[in-house]
Amino acid sequence: MGRGMHAKPAERRAAVLDLPRKRPGRKRTAVVAACLAAMLCCGGALAWFHTESGLFNMFKAANVTPGVNETFDSPRTVKENVYAINKGNVKAYLRASVSVRWETGSQADGSAVVLGDVPVPDTDYTMVWGVVAQPGITSQPGDFWIQGTDGLYYWPKPLAPESEATGRVSPEQTANLITRCTALSNTSHTDGRHLVVEIDVQAVQADPVDAVKEAWGPDRGGAVTGVAADGTLMVSSKGGAA
Repeated sequence: MGRGMHAKPAERRAAVLDLPRKRPGRKRTAVVAACLAAMLCCGGALAWFHTESGLFNMFKAANVTPGVNETFDSPRTVKENVYAINKGNVKAYLRASVSVRWETGSQADGSAVVLGDVPVPDTDYTMVWGVVAQPGITSQPGDFWIQGTDGLYYWPKPLAPESEATGRVSPEQTANLITRCTALSNTSHTDGRHLVVEIDVQAVQADPVDAVKEAWGPDRGGAVTGVAADGTLMVSSKGGAA
């Protein structure tokens, strides 16, 4: 949750001072409760909301059904066309992280064991990135993912909620972040490991513009440096895809 906008101290004091000073106890309690409820509702309405949603894509041997991702059909070891949509109820900016790792077995609490060695591109897997801005761009396009200096991928345009799409109008979505990721057969691994590709998508409401600058700005470790007049994010860019 990003930092919320709340009533100024003076306004808070006015709300308290306006309470009747001499009333029967029951009515006074009701008035106090009503005022507190109104203040809480106001604070909630003005808060800046941001959240995240993780997506795990588990690659195993070709003859084993993948773990939890329902888009895989046994015995496939390919993940394709990864993009993001807005499942909230307000316009939002999105950013994503992508990590690739080995997992094997399970610990006592049921969680997977994450191995320390890192999967090697073109040996353990191949990755074809989607519409990601290339290094050295002089201007930031609005229809490309932009990798920020923080390593995250930013979609620079705010997306309308999926629920707002009506009739034959398709919901707004990002371009593909990943076009294709393929797990390669590697007989040198004998410990039952499997490849895991994790895509973690985060969202922050688009209005007011201060929300995204505060939540994802440099002082919070993010790469958003501003918002253009047309609503496009300005991102401190690393360029390309890791």
